Amino acid sequence: MHVRDLIGESVAGMLARPVRSALTTLGTVLGITTLVVTLGVAATAGNQIVGRFDELVATAITVEVPEQEFEPLVEWTAIDRLTRLRGVESAAAVAESDDGSNLSVRSNDIVDPSRVTTQSLTVLAATTGLPEAARGRMLQGRFYDTGHVRRGDRVAVIGDQAARALGVTRLDRSPAIFIGRHAYTVIGIMGDLRRERNLSTAVIVPPTAGRQFGLRDVTRVLVNTTLGGRRADRRPGPPPRSAPATRTCCTWSRRPAPPGPATRRRTT
Repeated sequence: MHVRDLIGESVAGMLARPVRSALTTLGTVLGITTLVVTLGVAATAGNQIVGRFDELVATAITVEVPEQEFEPLVEWTAIDRLTRLRGVESAAAVAESDDGSNLSVRSNDIVDPSRVTTQSLTVLAATTGLPEAARGRMLQGRFYDTGHVRRGDRVAVIGDQAARALGVTRLDRSPAIFIGRHAYTVIGIMGDLRRERNLSTAVIVPPTAGRQFGLRDVTRVLVNTTLGGRRADRRPGPPPRSAPATRTCCTWSRRPAPPGPATRRRTT
């Protein structure tokens, strides 16, 4: 069979059942289009995830502070000086200890045998910049400020999973949680953490209120920098401006000319 005969048979078959041929062609086109769209969306999403992950890795710094027997290596007030460095977006100091892990936390002081009201949660202390340093946000309420830290107020911020476990859903009535025998007012719920996701199941208190749990010294520092901020910190600063020239009497005075022969004769 020649090529001309094959083409004629194909055309005759297509024209004999045009609806069937059109549906077959449409199905093929739709299948290829779906495959191309699926691969494109998957590749785009993967590139975005990888880009965000690389940005997080490139700009997130965690400093582990070893324990010191006598004096702490990092003071709580050092974070204020750290945030003034060029390229540093946010920073926070965190204190954790064995005494503050797996503490008994409950949302009320009433023993209810029908449900579990006591949870074993981690209690840690942190400075006021923790939400920004952990790259999270306050879902409800607010984070404590320097006034709470200075006064040593018994306030607490809990993670979203800890709030769910304790049954704390509203903050308009200033709910309290009991850490051991001490009551702490919950002023905020933190969530959507991109760093330190273990904070979602923790109770966070001011450094001045966490000393009774052994949270005295800084054990970890969280730092977020801008892209290229690490290199920016190493660049030398601008050269100091030179002091403006001052006109002194000596600058404008002329040195007297040496005496000539005639002058010498007169003086002699």
